[in-house]
Amino acid sequence: MPFFGGGGASATGTPPDIKIYTASDTWNKPAGARIVEVLLIGGGGGGGSGRRGAAGTLRCGGGGGAGAGFVLAQIPADRLSSSETVTVGAGGDGAASTADDTNGGNGTAGGNTTFSYFSALGATFGAGGTDTTVGSGGAGNSNRVSAFGSNGNPPAGGNGGSATQAASGGNSNGSPTGGGGGGGLTTSDGATIAGSGGALGASWGQISGGAGAYAQGGSGSSAGAMYAGTGGGGGRWNASGAIGGNAGNYGAGGGGGGGALNGGASNKGGDGGDGIAVITTFF
Repeated sequence: MPFFGGGGASATGTPPDIKIYTASDTWNKPAGARIVEVLLIGGGGGGGSGRRGAAGTLRCGGGGGAGAGFVLAQIPADRLSSSETVTVGAGGDGAASTADDTNGGNGTAGGNTTFSYFSALGATFGAGGTDTTVGSGGAGNSNRVSAFGSNGNPPAGGNGGSATQAASGGNSNGSPTGGGGGGGLTTSDGATIAGSGGALGASWGQISGGAGAYAQGGSGSSAGAMYAGTGGGGGRWNASGAIGGNAGNYGAGGGGGGGALNGGASNKGGDGGDGIAVITTFF
């Protein structure tokens, strides 16, 4: 349903026309359009993978991907063309599992979601963990345009772990949240705790992100507020692997993969959530 109150009162009694796009397409302006409400969410960032190495070495976890930018705005219909291109940004891929004695790889950034001259930026990726440094979480891009007057950045991804616990993804109160960092393996071969995906705030029922976990971090929720998803949890190493959890749709960050032992199972980063565009026309 529409999110602004001002456009919701139809002057003609005609129900609003709501178009939801999960893939790129063309929007055609309906006859008699008065106000157009635009909700855009970019693609979430993919999580980095962790360092894979020999026992007794430091193997840091990958960082979680950031949550994407979003736009929520209204515009008089006569300022739009008769048709407008809708581009929906894809979520970034999580980094592939690493080879033996190799530092973790970076995830990929999410794509932008655009409509007319509005653009919700895709999120930045989580970096790979190394034998000395944790993978940094993706930084939040600086576009949050909404009915709530939010300034600041979308939530960042969590940093990966080393000899200490990995960070959780950034929380929000309506925008997609960041993925949790992957746990590391210490020089004494202890597995540090992975970070959880960020949560949506109390205004939306405190929807939790994916949990950090052994083998595979939990997937983020796709049932968030205003179509926003929550981030995937980071992976924490055991014999079954250390895979970062995939983000929930829409626009959330993937979890970071954990540090891993040579010859072990997968420690890839989690995938970011795809974007979405919702165009509501009032008459």
